[in-house]
Amino acid sequence: MDDIDVYEILVREHEAMLAVYVYGLVGDRALADDVCQEAFVQGYRHLARLERRESFAAWLRTIARNIAFDHLRRRERTTAMEPEAVATLDAAFARLDRHAENPDWAERLGALRACFDELSAPLQATCRMHYYNGVPTAAIAEHLGTSLVAVLKRLQRGREALAACIGKRLRLDER
Repeated sequence: MDDIDVYEILVREHEAMLAVYVYGLVGDRALADDVCQEAFVQGYRHLARLERRESFAAWLRTIARNIAFDHLRRRERTTAMEPEAVATLDAAFARLDRHAENPDWAERLGALRACFDELSAPLQATCRMHYYNGVPTAAIAEHLGTSLVAVLKRLQRGREALAACIGKRLRLDER
């Protein structure tokens, strides 16, 4: 196997993870696709800089995050997430990296869907509007007839509930 074959395997193993991660950062599917493509190309060009194969996912996410923020700056947009949320997202993905022997991304996505279905209706509606549809928090508050603080609290509670549920379903705390 040459470098291209090995890299192709790495890309196939990580493309779904990277797509989810980047979409979480930019909130735009087309932009997320562009960023992922560019990250994979840059990753290949700089593959010699990668010291340990097991750190590939984190290394690739760093490349993608930098590209995403660069694209957003050029478009004079801000990230779809606050810095604290980006840090939380990075920590969640790093936690999954540490458990590489855990289920594949399809099973992880299934766990996320099942856990999302377990959220209360207000949390589901708020999270769906913000994370899936990219609606700004102020617009959600207006649409739901509630305060901005209430929307932010629902998003926080939704993230915490999803993290706990996914951790239990995938038994991340046992490893």
